[in-house]
Amino acid sequence: MKLAETLEIEPDRINELTRSRLMDAIFDQWIKTDPASALNWARQANAPDQRRQQWITDGLRVWSRQDPESAERWRQQTGGKVTNPSDAPQQ
Repeated sequence: MKLAETLEIEPDRINELTRSRLMDAIFDQWIKTDPASALNWARQANAPDQRRQQWITDGLRVWSRQDPESAERWRQQTGGKVTNPSDAPQQ
C-alpha cells in the first residue's frame, strides 16, 4: 500500500466522483496497515481540504482503536490538520 503515496490518477481518465471513491478505498485499507503513513498522506494529498480532514478524522478514530498512544502522539505532533500540498516535503 505504500505505493499509494505516489499514485497519480489523471483527471481526464476518470471522473471526479470515481477518483474520490478510489482514494477513499485506498485510504480505508492503508489506515489499517500503516496508519502514520496514511495520515501523513491524507494531510497533503491532492484533494479538497474537507475530504482530507475527513480522512484524518476517520483515520485517527481507527488508529486510536489499534494503538491509542501512537495515534494521540501523531495528533499532538501534527495538530491533526491538513497541510497545503505545496508545503509538503518533496521526496
